[in-house]
Amino acid sequence: MSSLFSHFPSVKLRSRDSKLRSGKRIRFSATASSGEKHDKGLDGTNKRICTDGESNKACSKQLLDLPEELLDGTLADALDVRDLCSLGQTCKRFASITEQEPRWRHHFEERWGEPNLVVRRAAELAGGWRRLYAAKHEVEREAIPWMRPTLHELNAAVENIAIRGWSQLCGSKADRGPCHAPCSLLFLVDGSGSVTEDDFRHMTSFMAYAWRSIQTTFPEAKVGVVQFSNDVRVEVQPSNLSADDFDTCVAGMNRMNGGTNISAAIRKAGQLLGGTKGPGGHSSVVLLTDGRVDGYQASEAVEMAARLTDEVSGEVSMYAFGVGRGVDKAELLRIIGAGGRAADDSRYLGLCTYEDAPW
Repeated sequence: MSSLFSHFPSVKLRSRDSKLRSGKRIRFSATASSGEKHDKGLDGTNKRICTDGESNKACSKQLLDLPEELLDGTLADALDVRDLCSLGQTCKRFASITEQEPRWRHHFEERWGEPNLVVRRAAELAGGWRRLYAAKHEVEREAIPWMRPTLHELNAAVENIAIRGWSQLCGSKADRGPCHAPCSLLFLVDGSGSVTEDDFRHMTSFMAYAWRSIQTTFPEAKVGVVQFSNDVRVEVQPSNLSADDFDTCVAGMNRMNGGTNISAAIRKAGQLLGGTKGPGGHSSVVLLTDGRVDGYQASEAVEMAARLTDEVSGEVSMYAFGVGRGVDKAELLRIIGAGGRAADDSRYLGLCTYEDAPW
């Protein structure tokens, strides 16, 4: 398995000592220098700042004596993320205030935007918004200037491919064991010249990772792989493969090189999936690409995706995963939105992306 999935370290939230300051951001210090200073208090009046150990205890007691609505509102809301973590490490009461989920969801939205269905599920898998914030911060820090998802987001995206679409065939998630409904998963993998060898390995690693997870719940599902560039090549015919056998197949794939003919790949998907499942089944088509195509090719891909639902019996859902430089997310959403259910950004995830195109 490539490095994309091999190293997701546990995250430690680190505290920072700093002096109490006036203004919107309130800083807290575990130690204090000698002497005496004054500053504006929360009520606007001059307050003496504790600067020795004995007075620090008195100030801490006064802080703890503040009413809950003040601590949980004005005080906690005025802190940035780092100071919020520092305050939470001082005592159990502050920990309960600073670890509240709505506050961490707010900080998450401030930094990364409104969470979609996959991100909300990732927060559940992580054990809360605070943990997801910490994990995403750490992955982002290590991957700069590239952008990668957390393991929680990857797992949520894999769930979204199969469980969101296929679970209706098997009953509710709570009472479901292995599902034996007719389901098919087909990966369309970009092997064009704009995709580097590293990008290509990120795609093949993700396919192996996703199928191993999905097959646990859907042991009778079928999986296939089509690689595309100017033309298409069927790497794996849709069949019920074990996770180990599928790993071997994708590990042996070689990049084709050439152009980016997404429409040809979608056409081939319709041909392959047409006879792989009976009425009432569900097919998921997963597009892995940088999405860089010209206007004519994009229009052809949209048209072919719209025809896909007519060629495959049962329900069809399309998903896209971006890899590489200058991924055209908007174009990918337009393509997958033309086939099956209307597109929303929870059906797209960047696996390893860099915002600037190489030209």
